[in-house]
Amino acid sequence: MNRKLIITIKVILFTVILGMALLTVAKIVENKSGYEKNSQFFTEANRNHLDMLFFGTSHVINGINPVQLYQETGFTSYNLGGFGSPIISTYWQIMMALEECQPKLVVVDTYMLENDVRYQDHEEANADFDMQHLAMDAYPLSFTKIKACRDLFESKDVQRQFLFNYITYHDRWKELKSNDWQRITGKSPVNKLMGADILYSLHADPYTYMPNPEYDRLPEETIGTEYLKKIITDCHAKGVGVLVVTLPFNAQEADQRANGTAAEICAEYGVPYLNMLAIPDFMDVNIDLSDSGHLNIIGMNKVTSYLGQWLIDTTIAEQIGMADHRNDPEYENWNQAVADYENQVQSMSIRQKDLYSQLMMLSLTNKDYIIKINGAGEVFSDRIMVQLIKNLLPESDIDISAAQNIPYFLIKSGDIMDDYVGLGDTRQWDTTMGSIAYTPVADIYQTLYVNGDEENNIIYDDEHAYADIQILFLGQENDSDFESHQYYTCDHFEYKYGE
Repeated sequence: MNRKLIITIKVILFTVILGMALLTVAKIVENKSGYEKNSQFFTEANRNHLDMLFFGTSHVINGINPVQLYQETGFTSYNLGGFGSPIISTYWQIMMALEECQPKLVVVDTYMLENDVRYQDHEEANADFDMQHLAMDAYPLSFTKIKACRDLFESKDVQRQFLFNYITYHDRWKELKSNDWQRITGKSPVNKLMGADILYSLHADPYTYMPNPEYDRLPEETIGTEYLKKIITDCHAKGVGVLVVTLPFNAQEADQRANGTAAEICAEYGVPYLNMLAIPDFMDVNIDLSDSGHLNIIGMNKVTSYLGQWLIDTTIAEQIGMADHRNDPEYENWNQAVADYENQVQSMSIRQKDLYSQLMMLSLTNKDYIIKINGAGEVFSDRIMVQLIKNLLPESDIDISAAQNIPYFLIKSGDIMDDYVGLGDTRQWDTTMGSIAYTPVADIYQTLYVNGDEENNIIYDDEHAYADIQILFLGQENDSDFESHQYYTCDHFEYKYGE
């Protein structure tokens, strides 16, 4: 009897040790992208610290910044958007997330509402399994996840790959890196923006957004519309509010029709719908987008601010009981996230080799700077560059420089924001560095002296005489050294960078 008991105990111990070893190996070899993006969600969900959850495609990931939203309103949220996620996939992501926490509001973007593909493993779905894994891997095995996989994938083999990640990742041994091993110690990198991802680039080709009132609805019911209705009814059944949104992008016919249908569904089910494409003069397709579909940091900043204020102005936030947590010591990690985000923005605001990215980041920096543009060049034909400068100073006279192809100068220092067009007399400003004097002598030759040092013309030397654009970041008080001096030389609207 004792021998049988000992054997039984050994078998149990062996099974437990084997199971723990397999779980450890599975954690090591799994792709860490899903964990890194969404691990903070589980932490905050366990703390019951989430007022809102955001769902949708990469439009949402690149469009709403929960850290900025907290900074401006005190509302806590997490961005659970999934790259390429159709509405059917979004539905199951919501259902799995609601097993982890009870938010006051679920926010769902309408992009891909017209999608009418039933199973994501069918060829016509054109689905990227890596992106599907990114959205689903972080969720633990559960009955809901089993139902999700059965609903999303027709193939049993594919279902098992999403239920048991080891099947997919077991051969990753040859590509393991340090962060793979850190996963088992809990020190793996995590997304510090609560699931969001920032794009710092700007497209080079001009877009034109053309809304058409005739594109008012989809011609028929789709899998997307079916599952949007399920999202609303099932969230309400769980006591969770729903807000449907359409984030800004360069929407085409099918997209605009989908927005009309979304409005009809929301009216039918009594849920609010915020269509940001319909807000007059809200979106600038040539400034706010990284490409035709995704917002850059300027667009994300604009959308996040508008959404937070809209929730307050419509009293939706008050009605569902969302509170300002900024002075609550339990949310100190959110205050740290805000500080980290601000540091990230400031570090990205200088020495951008891409001119558009640099001009874009100037609108968000707290640094002081100068922009100097030579005359008699092709650069003023670059309408995106001109618009980016007008975005910095709406009352700028750069249109005059562009029309006459004459030099342009802009300076920001503290509360000072001023510009100077063309050739003429010396103009002087008191700045954080001291006195700065600028004289536009000719299209190529201008002078910039700091604190009366006329032996040192900051903006002219033989090596960079024909650089079309110079951007200088001012240094410390009474310091003649600029923090950075960047040169951009235009060749058919492609810019060569130098320092």
